[in-house]
Amino acid sequence: MEEDSWEFTVGATRKFSVKDMRSHITSLSHPWTSQPTRWNNSIPSKVNINTWRAMNSRLPARTNLYLKSMDLDSVRCVVCDEEIETEEHVFVHCKIAIDIWKDIFKW
Repeated sequence: MEEDSWEFTVGATRKFSVKDMRSHITSLSHPWTSQPTRWNNSIPSKVNINTWRAMNSRLPARTNLYLKSMDLDSVRCVVCDEEIETEEHVFVHCKIAIDIWKDIFKW
C-alpha cells in the first residue's frame, strides 16, 4: 500500500474527482478478501467513499490528523468535548451521533 500524502496522485490530471477516486478504490482489494470493493449503487458515491474511508481510518478525525503531525489544539471531540475524537466516537459514541441514530431508528 502507498504512503499517505497531501497530494492527489490518482488520475491523469492530478486533480481530485469523485470519478477518479471511485475508479481507484474499485481497483483496490480489501485485505481480507480477493474481491474488489463493492459499491452500493442505490446511495450517492460520496457516501460509498466516506464509508470506505471510515472503514480504513482515512477520515479526518482529530486522532488521525494528530497521527499525521497536524498542529491541533486538542484531540478531543469538537462537538461534545467529552472524549477523544475517533471515527468510532464521531459515528457511534458522541452525544450528537447517539441522538441522530435514535432519530433514524424511530423513522
